[in-house]
Amino acid sequence: MKTAHPLEQAKTEILLHFDALYGEECTEMQTLIDAVADAAATGSPEALSRARVAFHLQKDALYGEEYETLSGLLDSLVAAAET
Repeated sequence: MKTAHPLEQAKTEILLHFDALYGEECTEMQTLIDAVADAAATGSPEALSRARVAFHLQKDALYGEEYETLSGLLDSLVAAAET
């Protein structure tokens, strides 16, 4: 059985978490995900910080459990994008 590439796996986990698998919400999430992954790949801390903040603001995950959960998902995405 073929396993997913770590970056694709991280992207899928975010989409599944937010139940954004199709339609406008999926497109919006893909844009946010790609912005974080692209920023991580550039190695620019400022670009990465801006992309992460934009994601948190868009999903209204600014504190508490929502913040921690999204931060963990984004940490996995960043780690995969940096490899």
